[in-house]
Amino acid sequence: MQGLSADHARAQGAVVDDLLSPGERIGPFLVVAMPGKSPGEVALHWPERRIVVVGDAIIGNPPGRLGLLREQVIDDLARLRASIRRLALTNPDAILVGDGVSIVTGAAGRLAELIQGFPVEG
Repeated sequence: MQGLSADHARAQGAVVDDLLSPGERIGPFLVVAMPGKSPGEVALHWPERRIVVVGDAIIGNPPGRLGLLREQVIDDLARLRASIRRLALTNPDAILVGDGVSIVTGAAGRLAELIQGFPVEG
């Protein structure tokens, strides 16, 4: 998976000088795998502050709510939804998004609303 992540990043024109591994600490943040959005997608979780930083696995659109990008740009929607359900277990107060408007307080409730809109998978 790490090689795939680095290869994907290089294919997008990025210079890769190091790799992140799920569970690894980067300063106060824990690296959380977010499979489903795109190869190597991760979130960063600061447990003590209840902050989660995501790229575009989750977006802040419309403002004040959380959503997903169009299905066409998501590799595996079912896996992404499972990743988001696991991320919700962190009980975040804030979710800082790379696309849209971040949720700076009460993010666990907004995340629960997003998940409630997912179809039941079984």
